[in-house]
Amino acid sequence: MRAQALVNLASGGAVDGQGDGPPMLPSPSSRPPLQQFSVRGVIDAVLHGPRGEANGVILTDGAIIYFRPDLVGVPLAPGQPFAAVGIGTRAAAGLAIEAISADPEQH
Repeated sequence: MRAQALVNLASGGAVDGQGDGPPMLPSPSSRPPLQQFSVRGVIDAVLHGPRGEANGVILTDGAIIYFRPDLVGVPLAPGQPFAAVGIGTRAAAGLAIEAISADPEQH
């Protein structure tokens, strides 16, 4: 497992995954607060981990949803409807969440 960053959800503190030097992430006060979001849309792109496993999607509206590979359990493809509930942020760049439940809708 390789972490890009570690974030303490309770305190908002974070460190980057480089391991050398001071943390490079913004201070907790400059980041938007983590909130629970529910999102539904159509998959524009499927994201993959280092072993080729699907571990996220980008929806056509730009929302980014990351998830554990075992959370979905079915093949994903662009054009497929997708819904999720998760914890994340909405900022100027858009919505990004870590899903705690996901529902790739099969048609």
